[in-house]
Amino acid sequence: MTEKASVQVPQEVWQRLQTLSRKHQRDIGEMAAEALSDYLDELEKDQFGADEAVSNDSVIRWLETWGTEDELPPPKAERHS
Repeated sequence: MTEKASVQVPQEVWQRLQTLSRKHQRDIGEMAAEALSDYLDELEKDQFGADEAVSNDSVIRWLETWGTEDELPPPKAERHS
């Protein structure tokens, strides 16, 4: 599923996008969406410091409650040294 979005970008960015689109024979919108998705992935990774993580056990406990009356909130990152 996709949604339409309109964004304004500097002329230099638009020209780079057009050039790469032609070079790789790819749709400009698809390339822009992929670049935005990759950027957001990096931002989300940066939410946690290198010494923080969500444990597998806490994620499993959380997932096991999905769809139940006692559904737990998402687990929080914990500091690890």
